[in-house]
Amino acid sequence: MTNLANLSHIDFEELCIDIIQKETQERFSSFGPGADGGIDGRHSKGDNLTIIQCKHYIRSNSSDLIRAAAKELPKIHKLGANKYIFLTSYSLTPALSDRLQGLFSPYIENVEIWGAEDIQSALRKNPDILKSHIKLWLTDSAILDKILHSGLESFTAITKEEIIEESKVYVVNPSYDDASTILNDKNTLVISGPPGVGKTTLAKMVCYQYLKDGWSFQAINSLEQGYARVHETEPTIFFFDDFLGKIELNRKALVTHESALATFVRKIQRSNNSKFVLTTRSHIYEEARTLSDNIDSQRFELSKFVLNVGLYTRKIKAHILFNHLSISEVSSEHISKLLEDDWLRQIIDHENYNPRVISHMSSENIALPSPQNYPQSILSALENPSLIWEKAFKQLPVNCRHLLITLFFCDEYLGTEIEDLKGCYIPLHRLLSEHYSTQQKPGDFEEAIKVLESGFISISNTKVSFVNPSVQDFLKAHLKNDELIFLVLSSATRVRFVQKVWHHINFLSTQNLLNLKASTFKYESLFPLFLSSPVSLVEQENEYTTYKNYDLYLSDRISLLLNIFFDTSEIKIIDAITSLLLSDNLALDVSRDSRNLPEIHADILEMEDISSQQKIALLNLIENKICHLLSLNMDIEDLVSTIEYLYEFMPESFTSKVQVTINSLISDEILNVKNGHAYLEDLYDVDLYLESFKKITDITKYNTDDIITFLESMAVEMEEAENTTKKSSNVQRSDHMLKSFSDTEMKSLFNSLIK
Repeated sequence: MTNLANLSHIDFEELCIDIIQKETQERFSSFGPGADGGIDGRHSKGDNLTIIQCKHYIRSNSSDLIRAAAKELPKIHKLGANKYIFLTSYSLTPALSDRLQGLFSPYIENVEIWGAEDIQSALRKNPDILKSHIKLWLTDSAILDKILHSGLESFTAITKEEIIEESKVYVVNPSYDDASTILNDKNTLVISGPPGVGKTTLAKMVCYQYLKDGWSFQAINSLEQGYARVHETEPTIFFFDDFLGKIELNRKALVTHESALATFVRKIQRSNNSKFVLTTRSHIYEEARTLSDNIDSQRFELSKFVLNVGLYTRKIKAHILFNHLSISEVSSEHISKLLEDDWLRQIIDHENYNPRVISHMSSENIALPSPQNYPQSILSALENPSLIWEKAFKQLPVNCRHLLITLFFCDEYLGTEIEDLKGCYIPLHRLLSEHYSTQQKPGDFEEAIKVLESGFISISNTKVSFVNPSVQDFLKAHLKNDELIFLVLSSATRVRFVQKVWHHINFLSTQNLLNLKASTFKYESLFPLFLSSPVSLVEQENEYTTYKNYDLYLSDRISLLLNIFFDTSEIKIIDAITSLLLSDNLALDVSRDSRNLPEIHADILEMEDISSQQKIALLNLIENKICHLLSLNMDIEDLVSTIEYLYEFMPESFTSKVQVTINSLISDEILNVKNGHAYLEDLYDVDLYLESFKKITDITKYNTDDIITFLESMAVEMEEAENTTKKSSNVQRSDHMLKSFSDTEMKSLFNSLIK
C-alpha cells in the first residue's frame, strides 16, 4: 500500500486529477489549493459540468473532514454542477461515507465519494499513475532499502530520511517525464542546465525509477571505470556528474573524454542492461560544443541525448517555493509577509529564480531574518547568490576558512580523500597562519572538519566535498587577493594543486584582478615538485598489485609549465621542461600522453620566444617520448587516437623513426586480428575494429583492404545471429503544470500555509 501521507496538498490534488481523468477518460482543468471557489478540477462539455474537490486530511480526524466538507456546500450550490466528485486521503468507514453523501446530496444529485481505500484501489488498477507519482513509491521502506543498497551509498552519504525530505520538496514537472523517456528509449541521458536548477536532483529521481526495480548504481569519474562493467549481467545505471567540469570547462577532460565518450555511449546503446546518465552546466556544454569536433558530429550527435532543464513555468516555480516552505520551520508570520504587497510576484518572476537559493532561504541551517525583512532577504539572495555564503564564511574561525580554501584547490569529482586533503591543508594552514600572524594549533584540521560538516562540506565514507557547487562559485569570486593566492600556490605539495591554483590565477587575470607579468612570485621554487611528485603510487592488496594515480601525468605537467611560460615569459621554465623530458622518473600514460604530446610538439614548433637551439632540443626530446609511448601496449582505440593526434599536430614534422613505429604498430594489429588474438567478443567489437581500420587508412593511407574485408564478413555472420528488441514505455501525465498561473492563483496557493 502506498503512503498518501508523503504527498503535499498540491501532490494529492494532482494525483486525484490523474486518477479521475483515467477513470472517466475526460480531461480536467486543475486549480491550486487555497481559495479555489470549491474547485480543484473541472470538466465541462455542453451543459454538463463535473467538479472535483480534494481534501488531504490524512492526519486529521473525521470531525475536521466533515467541517471542511460543510464549508463547500454554499460553493456547490453556487456552481450549479451536474456531478460532484469528492476525494479525500482520509480512510472512510461506510458510515462516514454515507454521512458525506448525505451532506452533499441536497445540493447536487450526482455525487461520488472517494476515500483513501478507493484511491489505493485505483492505483493498484493503474500502475502507470503510481509510477508517474514518484513520491508515492519512493518513500516505501522496502524500496528505500533497495535504493540505498544499489551502490548509491558509495556515491553519497544520503539516508532514508534525507531521500524522503528531498522527495517532499521535489516538484515533478515535464522534465521528469522527458528525462525518463530519453533514458528509456536511448539508454543515455545528458542533463544540461544553469547552476542550481536541480540537474543532479532530476538525475537522481530518474535513477530511482530503476534502482527500485533492482538496478545497481555506479558513479564514475572516468569512462574507463565503466567499460569493464557494461556487459555484466547485473543491470547497471552509470552516473557521471559534471562530466565536463564543475564550475568551468575542464579542457583536459574534454580532450580526454570526447572520443572515449562516443565509444562508451555506443557500447551502452548496444547493451540491454545498462543506462548512462550525465550532467553538465549548460554554459560549459555550449563551450565544449564550440571547441570539440566530436561532440555534435553527425556520427555521434551527443545533442540527441541532451535534455535542457531550468526553464520552469511560473506555476512550477511557485510550487517549488511552496514545497520548501511547507516542510520548513519558517513561521506563518514570515509567510504572511511574503503575501503582502508585491513580494511573492517579485520572487517567483525574478530573472535569477533558482531552486538552490529557494532551498537555502527556507533551510534550518540559516538564521532567519525577522518576518518583516524575510521577503527582501530572499530577493537579495536571488540578486546576488554569493551573499548566502559570504556572511557565514566571514564568521568562520581561521582554520575553517583555510580548510575551505584548501578544498577549493583540491576538490575532485566524487570528493577528496580526507588524508589527501589533510596533506594539502597542513602546509597551507601553517604558511598562511605564519604570514598573517594567526594562531595555529594541533588538531586544527580535525576541528575544522567537524565545524564545517554542519553547513559547508559533506563527508561520504573517506571523501570530503562541498555541500553544493554554490560554495565553489562563492569561493571563486571571493578568492581574489593576489598575495593570498601566491601564498597558497607556494604551499603546494602536488603538481595538480599547482594546476588548480594556476587556473584560478588565469581567471583573475581575465577579470583584470591580477597582473601576471607584474607578479613577483618566483616560479622556480615549484620546479623540483614537477620532477619529484610521482604520477602513480603502487598499492598492494593480497597478491594483487595496482597503480593508483597520484599526480599529474608528464604531458599535463609540461602543458602547465608552457602555459605559465606563455603568461610570464619566465625563461627558467624552459629549463624545467627540458629536465622533465630528460627524466625517466615519470611513467608515461597511453591514454593521456598520446593525446597531449603531439599538441605540445606543435605548440613548441610555433614558439618565437626561445632560441632555435632550445626549440630543436625540445622537439627532439618530445619525439623521443612519443616513440617510447608508441612502443607501449596499446588497444585499437588508443592506437587510432594516437595516430589522429600525431597527424593533426605533426603532419609535416614526422621523423622517420616515428613513421616506422606507426607502420609497425598497424601491421602488428592486423596480425592480431587475423590470428585471433584481438578482443572480438560481439558485433560491437567487430564494428569498432572496422571503423578503426577505415579511419587508419583515411589518415595514414596505409592499405588495410584485406583486414576490412575480413572483418566485414565476420560482422555479417554476427548480425544474422543477433536479434535484440527494445520496448519503449511512456507515462502520460496531465499538462496542468504548463498552463499560465495568475497572481491570484499564486497568493491562493501560499495562503494555505498560514496556520
